[in-house]
Amino acid sequence: MYRVILYPEARADLFKIEAYLKQSFGQRTAQQKIKLLLDQLDSLSYFPRLGKRLPRFEAAESENLFTLQTGKNTVLYHLDDAQSVISIYAIIDNRTELIRAQAIFFRERN
Repeated sequence: MYRVILYPEARADLFKIEAYLKQSFGQRTAQQKIKLLLDQLDSLSYFPRLGKRLPRFEAAESENLFTLQTGKNTVLYHLDDAQSVISIYAIIDNRTELIRAQAIFFRERN
């Protein structure tokens, strides 16, 4: 079994996702979705290669960099087989990040 470590940036991402869910769908739904997301992160301890290896990093030093799609989120993590550790670097909310990216795109076009 692998140990799962959340980097501070990933923790901050979780809080942002929770805040978005509370504002958009209410407290109860936010709690349910965050619990589901945490359960999915925990499943990595048993199935560390559940995610998909990032192809552009396969030949590089960080060949064990993976992404895991968890509903409307993408988890970026590194797998260290020697230490049996999974380091979660980021949890990207595909909904809000898409909105942010669109805002940047349109702002730069004007």
